Amino acid sequence: MSRAPQLALRVEGLGFAYGQTPVLRDVTLPREARGVVGLLGPNGSGKSTLLRCVAGHLRPSGSVSVHDGGRPLTPSQLSAALGYVPQDAPGDVALTVLETVLIGLRRRGGWRTSPEEAARAVECLAELGVDHLADRFLGQLSGGQRQLVGLAQMTVRAPKLMLLDEPTSALDLRHQIRVLEYVTDRIRSREGTALLALHDLNLAARFCDELVILRDGRCAAMGPPAEILTPEVLESTYGVSARILDDDGVPVVSAHARSGASAQGD
Repeated sequence: MSRAPQLALRVEGLGFAYGQTPVLRDVTLPREARGVVGLLGPNGSGKSTLLRCVAGHLRPSGSVSVHDGGRPLTPSQLSAALGYVPQDAPGDVALTVLETVLIGLRRRGGWRTSPEEAARAVECLAELGVDHLADRFLGQLSGGQRQLVGLAQMTVRAPKLMLLDEPTSALDLRHQIRVLEYVTDRIRSREGTALLALHDLNLAARFCDELVILRDGRCAAMGPPAEILTPEVLESTYGVSARILDDDGVPVVSAHARSGASAQGD
């Protein structure tokens, strides 16, 4: 049996500014983004803004399109296929964890939840190891727990296009690995695409099919981890001196800051 056509994301000439401050400057991916794609770059390079543009939360210049089997998705099809998780999950809403996940299903129509949908919501929480928190309010959770709940809220809809902004930023190493395994398993089983903004280069190398480097609001490079994570690219992007080790074909970055390099803020 043949597998379903894979979802593909195209980004061409994307530009966006907050007021008079340009953040994205003619961002064009040199080819379609497919599979699990890591979005890398220093603070302020435009990673979060790019994700918000693809999610439809911002209106940039240029174009973003999603294709399935070569056919562009209509706006309604894209809305059904897309899932977005921001970096900072809200914690001040008067909802329990289970109610929060069920909201992800209510987007499909109506406010009633079937027993099957409720069971699916609990299953997603269990897969992420937070089903024991189902009756707690969001405000009672840690930042990492809220990240996991936000991920469950998205994946309960089984989207084929996942956009995740620093999905592991508040998690310990074990949960970082668990989340990335969870995302990659679902994307590959559905022949979908995920675009993940990440800071940990070694996790990106291990779990991503391709990497995109943003620098100064532009796409500086795109390719497999072994081609992108080179001393030259890391020096020009982050201002670090790096050695690249090989772990059975997966690049491992060992880096230290160059003398006199300055930190860049958001």
